Amino acid sequence: SGKDGIPVPLCVPGVERDRSLVPQQDCTPISDEELDDAARAFTERLMEAVKRRVCPLPPLHEPSTLRRRLSTALEAFEGPTGVHSPRTRVTRSHVAVLFSGGIDSFMVALLASRALPPTTPIDLLNVAFGRAHFDVPDRATALRAVEDLRRLEPSRVWNLILIDVEHDEVIACEKDILSLVTPQNTVMDMTIGPALYFAARGIGSLEATGEHVVSGAKIMLLGNGADEQLGGYARHRGKFKHLGWPGVQQELSLELSRLWQRNLGRDDRVLSSHGRESRYPFLDSSFAAFLQTLPLNAICDLTLETGVGEKRIIRQAARLLGVSEDICCLTKRAIQFGSRISTMASKKRGGHAAFEGYQALGKCGMG
Repeated sequence: SGKDGIPVPLCVPGVERDRSLVPQQDCTPISDEELDDAARAFTERLMEAVKRRVCPLPPLHEPSTLRRRLSTALEAFEGPTGVHSPRTRVTRSHVAVLFSGGIDSFMVALLASRALPPTTPIDLLNVAFGRAHFDVPDRATALRAVEDLRRLEPSRVWNLILIDVEHDEVIACEKDILSLVTPQNTVMDMTIGPALYFAARGIGSLEATGEHVVSGAKIMLLGNGADEQLGGYARHRGKFKHLGWPGVQQELSLELSRLWQRNLGRDDRVLSSHGRESRYPFLDSSFAAFLQTLPLNAICDLTLETGVGEKRIIRQAARLLGVSEDICCLTKRAIQFGSRISTMASKKRGGHAAFEGYQALGKCGMG
């Protein structure tokens, strides 16, 4: 267990999916009833994982301590008139969710709402890079998704915090971000890193009122591990096309075994630099072990079209909870692309190329 008895969010390296559960390409599809049963069990186990990470209610950041930690950023955010205008308010939310509005973060937010006391606000942290923040993909989906959360959970106070970041601010924070991302040093790491860095800082404007706020939550819930376990990446379709179901099984096992090295250390360093503790419901050890018991074509059916077949089980689980169909069918969009931080990277350099600095990556397209 971690701090306060919270189970450490481990993945399950070395756990092999039962090969009898791997469908062959000519297998009979599972029935709608079987899929619904699997989806209900999925929701029940994911709910348990969320509860373990938010119950008992985590402590709040002490506002004066948080202000000291973020003093430089707050001064820049409030501008020269900050001393004559209301100070940026610290929210009274115990839990924040890194929120793109995609199906993974939506389900985490929805289940967190059902686990927490009804009077507790939840902060939804949404990052957009560039000047045209309204035109950033993750901003559009977050604005749509929060409407659905309010429909499903009308008594909850949902603080959608719009975190807008321009090119100059990324350059100014480059040294700090690089020190946190290291020893990872690829272009992909240094485009994901800033998105997490500014999200964890938590300084932005409330979507509903425009009020300047900073998230007071110590706990951040993230959807890491969903795509890796549920077949959410385009490369999973590639494996299915060339190697069939055994290729998909092999790729999913590889994804989970290397996740801690590729992602978790980097992400934890970045998020904790602003006093946030990252927690990952999809990487709960009991939940991950449960997924190993399901037929692979219940988890993802890559014979179906994009937006339907990948992560099939979480889409069906969301439908059974009454989530709107347009949200259930959203396709995968990595945070570096959805937030538009990737526009700072050269189009000619792959994500796994060594990072050479934002300014060295060519002219920014964040206009």
